[in-house]
Amino acid sequence: ATWAGLAAAPIGILPVILSPIIGKFGGRMDMRILVTMSFLTYAACFWWRTDFNADMDFFFFFWPQFWQGVGMSMFFLPLTQITLSRIAPQNIANASSLSNFIRILAGGIGTSIATTMWERREAVHHAHLVESITPYNPMSVELQQQMGQMGMSVTQQHAVLNQTITQQAYIMASNEVFYAGAILFIVLIGLVWFAKPPFGAGVRIRRGGCFVHTAQRQLLRLCPSWHRLSHGQRLRICLRCMWMWSAMSIPTRFLLMRCCGRLVWPVTTTVPSN
Repeated sequence: ATWAGLAAAPIGILPVILSPIIGKFGGRMDMRILVTMSFLTYAACFWWRTDFNADMDFFFFFWPQFWQGVGMSMFFLPLTQITLSRIAPQNIANASSLSNFIRILAGGIGTSIATTMWERREAVHHAHLVESITPYNPMSVELQQQMGQMGMSVTQQHAVLNQTITQQAYIMASNEVFYAGAILFIVLIGLVWFAKPPFGAGVRIRRGGCFVHTAQRQLLRLCPSWHRLSHGQRLRICLRCMWMWSAMSIPTRFLLMRCCGRLVWPVTTTVPSN
């Protein structure tokens, strides 16, 4: 479990560094370009994983996870802004709740499909590899003779062979799942470009004009002392809020978003966008 956590952790290193930069300067670029770059990074990292094998070391798994953080940092903010574009401020809370619900639902469906595909492809590869274990295959006969000389019984030999074949079959199935994921991300790039700019709120804020300024004004209304806090204090507050949010159930999140929308959005001075 420790090594599995260490192997999965690198995906969060680069987003911590790049997310503030993208949040600050991303508004100067077309959001579709950022999402396209994110999908290309995901596709490249998935393609990188199609060469996994049983002899790979820790860093063979580490580096795809590390560079996938680049795609993650360019994924959530631009895609959220595209999703919530042209939404009136008073409807942002409802739209955000619906978007999060669909994202979680689609993630569960995708996980089920990937797991099912992984198990079925493992069964296919296992059946094909077992076909090579016959008395007519010199390599198979030699391997069983070596295990017999080590004092293994016939039952133990078959158990070892079955375990080895199952391991190889799962690795081959994983490579195919990653290959399918890389192709899927390439296909999804075309869907992103169906979105029509500009990607901002449905109304324009006087003395601001962008969604980031709107969020800042809302935050100052809810917490007037926010601008007097240090960066470390702000970070601790954000991390604590993220932890509390992750612990909430979906209905609780929905109700909280509706309450925040009613509390903040109606008091914002707005003018219709052109």
